[in-house]
Amino acid sequence: MNRETIETEINELLRDLHGESRSVSQLRTRIAGVLLRAAPELASRATYWAKAHLVLACRAFNDNARASIGAHDDPTWLAYCLLQLRDAFLPRGAYIEDYAPRDHVIDRLTFDELGHLVRREFELFAA
Repeated sequence: MNRETIETEINELLRDLHGESRSVSQLRTRIAGVLLRAAPELASRATYWAKAHLVLACRAFNDNARASIGAHDDPTWLAYCLLQLRDAFLPRGAYIEDYAPRDHVIDRLTFDELGHLVRREFELFAA
């Protein structure tokens, strides 16, 4: 999965997310699939930037899933998830890696551990 492909998928999902006939649960399934496909590509980049934005995307996805239990399906957290995922794919030079202090937990997290977490959390949603 390359940057252009992911940006195209994200833009389509954002359009669908804000459409009138959206199904948040179906979009959640599609977004989980994108997260699963994106994780190995982001690991190959091996940057803190990619790792941090993937973590934020996963967190936003999970916040949506928790907020939707027994409530109206609000797509806000899914939109934030997609924006974070798109930022994870920014090419080097388009951002300043050390613009803010690093989170030590994210810094110590390996891409292998993150990939395992993404697979464990999102394979159920993408099924």
